[in-house]
Amino acid sequence: MAIKVVSGINVLTSKSLTDRTVASVRETLRQPLNIDPASHPLVNGEMVSEDHTLKDGDELEFLRAGGKKGATVTKRDGMKLMIWPNDHQPPHFHADYQGENASFRIADCARLSKGLERHEAKIKKLWRNEQSRLSEQWSRLRPSG
Repeated sequence: MAIKVVSGINVLTSKSLTDRTVASVRETLRQPLNIDPASHPLVNGEMVSEDHTLKDGDELEFLRAGGKKGATVTKRDGMKLMIWPNDHQPPHFHADYQGENASFRIADCARLSKGLERHEAKIKKLWRNEQSRLSEQWSRLRPSG
């Protein structure tokens, strides 16, 4: 068996990717597969973190965001929390600050992507204050789930 990697229309299957992290595969295949740096990693259809280790037979897909013209739920001190329309599951929001972006699950503010690590306390404080509005916007922009 091997690891199958998908990024848009680009596909690669390789045995040498077993036991490597998503971050390592992203960096190695960034140019050959044209992997968008803002894409989200899914393994076997489930959102995973960049430090997830791939096992034999896994399918890693780098999913591009549905669009960057999202609904800004809140903006405070330059930090924006946004929901992008037609975005992938699970329900999540994007934090944007000074051109850097990261995504977090709405339910528990668990990190889904790298970025903004040094601002995580600020993001969690905004999330606590805006969680119900984030859920409402997700439902409004994603009526099918």
